[in-house]
Amino acid sequence: MRKPLPITRFLVQIIGLAILVSLPVVDINAQEEETVPAFSPYLYLNANLQAGLPFQLFKTNGQHESYGGGGLFLVQLGPRPLYAGLEGAMHRFDSEAVNFEEVINGFVEQFEQTTKNNALLAHFVLRIQPWDNSLFRPYLDGLFGTKYFFTRTTIENLETEDTQSNLEQEDWALSYGVALGLQLGFFRNEAVTIDLRCSVLTGNNSTFLARDPNASPPYFAPVEAFWERNAPAAMLIPQIGVTVDLSTVDYY
Repeated sequence: MRKPLPITRFLVQIIGLAILVSLPVVDINAQEEETVPAFSPYLYLNANLQAGLPFQLFKTNGQHESYGGGGLFLVQLGPRPLYAGLEGAMHRFDSEAVNFEEVINGFVEQFEQTTKNNALLAHFVLRIQPWDNSLFRPYLDGLFGTKYFFTRTTIENLETEDTQSNLEQEDWALSYGVALGLQLGFFRNEAVTIDLRCSVLTGNNSTFLARDPNASPPYFAPVEAFWERNAPAAMLIPQIGVTVDLSTVDYY
């Protein structure tokens, strides 16, 4: 029988040695994989106060600044700095009130009739935020959702505090935009941060009531102070709030 060539024998020895050396490595890696903990996502809950600053045609058509508040809930999408969730907010734009009297069962009763312009904002949020427990924690949001504009008139009996209301106007519009934010870790508990954020939102045309520059008091009904307009609801929304990391708040 022919003997293996020296080079062949050398290769066989090298391959065999590599197999022997790799066996414990494979075993160690397998043990390491077994000890890796299961992924546990970060959960963020936010409450905030907001201001709404109309711009472009939304401002040109007479819409006033707004104020309101909202909330946000985010869930981490796997072991990466990417989060998704839902956000909602309510805004009050402008209002007008008229007081009047009525005689009921021989008694004079005071009434107040108020018309208020409002908006409900609801968006899906996709956030990119690097992991960082330092004092400054920046992030970038993409938003897609809807704006619901509605005007409601309420009549309140000031004697009995009974109220009745009706919807003067309402409209839905597609909404989308971006937001930049910065979380400030000022608290001893690192899971709680001050959250500063500014959103830029636009979208489809929407119909809404805005202050009529040609109308002047006294009004027979407060809705007479407004007229119907149509424009894309472009808004700049600065806000301040508090964000809590629900997944780690008990660790600190």
